[in-house]
This record gives sequence, C-alpha cells and structure tokens, in this order.
Amino acid sequence: MKVSVAMITYNHERFIVQAIESVLMQKTAFKFELVIGDDCSTDRTRSAVIDMQRRYPDKISVLLHPTNIGMMPNFMATLRACKGKYIALLEGDDFWTASDKLQAQVDLLDSNPELAIAFHNTTVVDNNGIEQQLFPLRVKKEVFTLEDLLECDCMMPTCSVMYRNRLFTDFPIWYSEMAMGDLPLHVLNARFGNIGFSEKIMAAYRIHSGGVWTEGRPLGDTTFSTKRAVGALRFYEAVQPELGSRYSSFIQKKIAMWSYDLVWAYQCAGDWRNMRKYLAHGFRVGKWTYRPSIKVLAKYFVISHAPWLYQMFRRMRKQA
Repeated sequence: MKVSVAMITYNHERFIVQAIESVLMQKTAFKFELVIGDDCSTDRTRSAVIDMQRRYPDKISVLLHPTNIGMMPNFMATLRACKGKYIALLEGDDFWTASDKLQAQVDLLDSNPELAIAFHNTTVVDNNGIEQQLFPLRVKKEVFTLEDLLECDCMMPTCSVMYRNRLFTDFPIWYSEMAMGDLPLHVLNARFGNIGFSEKIMAAYRIHSGGVWTEGRPLGDTTFSTKRAVGALRFYEAVQPELGSRYSSFIQKKIAMWSYDLVWAYQCAGDWRNMRKYLAHGFRVGKWTYRPSIKVLAKYFVISHAPWLYQMFRRMRKQA
C-alpha cells in the first residue's frame, strides 16, 4: 500500500461525509486506503462512517471503539492501523479541495528521500464553508527543518500533512498524555528528515464551535487560550529529552514563551496564584533564551503580587 489516509472523528456528523468524499475523489497512480477511527460518537457520525465503508469496502476500513477512549488513544490506534508507506492526515471536520493532493505529495516525497514530511497551503473556513484566510500565512521557503518547526509550532495544518510511515518504532510513553497529537507527531518525525512545502492550496481547515480546542466556546475565550498554552507547554517539557542538547535552547525558548502566554491568560482570568506560578517558571526557564521587556515583567509582577496596587495605578492614570 502506497498511502494510508488516517482520519479520526468524533461527533462530526455535519462534516464527515464531505471529509470522506474529499479522500475518495483523489486521482492517483497508486493504491491508497482510508482508515477511520470513530471514538464512539454520540451523534450520527458512526452511522455515516459505516454507510460509506459499506459503499467503498475496498477503500475504507474503520475502527469503531465500543466506548469513548479519548482523542489521543484514538489517534494512536488509527495511525497504528495504517499500512501505507506514507500517511496523510485528515480529521473528520476538515476536507481536501484538490483531487491531485495525494499524488502531488507522493511525487514530492518519492523524488526527495531527504524529506520526512510534506505539507502545503490550506484555506481556513468557517461553519458555512466560507474562506477566511490562508494557513499558513506568508510562507516563503520550500524546505523546513526541525528547528523551523520548533520555532513556529503552528506552521503545518494537520489536513495538509503527509509523512513517511514508521520512521520511529513506537510512540513515547508521554505521547498519550498530550492534549494534541499533531505537533508532537510532526516533531518526532522531523528528527529523521526535512519538511517540504508546496504553495498550492489543496485542503480546507475548518474552524467551528465543536472543534477540539474550542469546545463550544468563542475562539477568543481566555479558557481556550489557557488550554492551548498548557497543552503546548506540557508537550515541550515532555519532548525535550527526546531531542537532546542540540535543541535545548529552542525548547527552553518555547517553554518560556508559552509560560508568559499563560501569565497573560491567567491575568485575564484574575487567577493571581497561577499567574505568579508561570511568571516564575517563564523567568527561570527563559533566562538566557526568551524574556519580555523589563516594563512588561514589572507589570506582570505587580499585577500578580499586588493586584490592588495595579488597579490603583490604573485609576490614577485615568484621572490624570
């Protein structure tokens, strides 16, 4: 099998058929399979998946978990079931827009053995499928490295990624405990080669209220910011031993940056205890790699240790 498409889904009844059909429309000179892991959806997603599998038994195989096992175990089980030389990722609420997406990425990886991963431009669409922007924005390079990925951890939309299967034997113990599966997977794979990029738009990444990170909340919600930052922080702390000393400065910089993001998020939430915790953590880890200006640090210190004093200063400035 040349390519396996790994698709995880949970309560995607509005989107799952479009996602599956965008895979089935692929025109290739090789065989490919679609492996769908449904995490015991409570809506009609599972029935839609079963119906599509019955219609295309030679293309689609399904993992139907009897109970909800969680996003990460579902993701890992789906990836382990993939038999292809290459794996392309597509979640059940996104979709591909180009019928030659798989062929183009296979051609790129086949002709460039030094590449471990390939990705491309996507559009971001809302609930109604209306295009909002390109993702990623302002990409100028054709080849990226692991260092680039660590510097800009959101540069690869999940629905655009194809990578060489089984570059490593199994997932680290900490992988199943992560809040996200894509970035850790990309980093683990990027240890074995570079990352190729195509400017062609071949997929759509959907933002909606039922997404993994939003869970029905507005996208600007502080809780959303906190959840994402905590997840990223835990990942970088877990992956640091895997990458060794060569990447320690990159990792420490990211830990510090996400720590300061949490300082801001907890400030918005009025959680002074956690604000102090991550302020100290960011200052300690980012001592030589990343630190906000003295003015910003002083502001954070006053707010977290004496919020009443900060409020008094604000009132005085308004009255002046």
